[in-house]
Amino acid sequence: MATVVFLYNSWKGLHEDCGSQNTIGFSWMLILVMILVGRMFGGGWKSGGPWWQILAVWNYMKIQYLAGLIAGVITTLLIANQKKWKTWLILEDLTPGFLLFLGVMYIGDILKEMSLYNLVKLGIIVFVYWWARWLLGKYRSFVWYRSGKKGFIFFAVSMVVLLLLAANAFFLQNGTYLPFLYLGMGLLSLIGLYILGRV
Repeated sequence: MATVVFLYNSWKGLHEDCGSQNTIGFSWMLILVMILVGRMFGGGWKSGGPWWQILAVWNYMKIQYLAGLIAGVITTLLIANQKKWKTWLILEDLTPGFLLFLGVMYIGDILKEMSLYNLVKLGIIVFVYWWARWLLGKYRSFVWYRSGKKGFIFFAVSMVVLLLLAANAFFLQNGTYLPFLYLGMGLLSLIGLYILGRV
């Protein structure tokens, strides 16, 4: 379901700028990279069996979502550069799809293991999705965002989601590396937002 939701939103956001065929091929590559890298860093394959079982996507395996999303962003940067697409436009148009993909995956986690930690993660995604929709038509009127360039939604959403996930992990998963990883990536998104607003 997460794959279908992401593919539809990716096509909806990109097909006018990139063409339907290019968008479909790019979106499938992106979703496969995110799932496979997420499964690889999830570590479930270490518990038994060969490493290549991460390719058996029809079998449940723990996913490290942040690793998958980072891989997705890097893949987007590489393909956008190769095809001469406007990178920040692509990432901004993909942001709703990324959020819905995460939301569906977190629902799956809740169905598998009901916990406050998983519920808060889903709540963060729902809140930020609606906040991003509200921002979409307004950010170019912000006085402090001088450039008015596309990419604002991507960096703003990344920053808020990651900082909220850092707080959630700190209070409910303390003792792991996750709070610091989320915090570091959130601060990088803040820097990216600042730079984009200046250039």
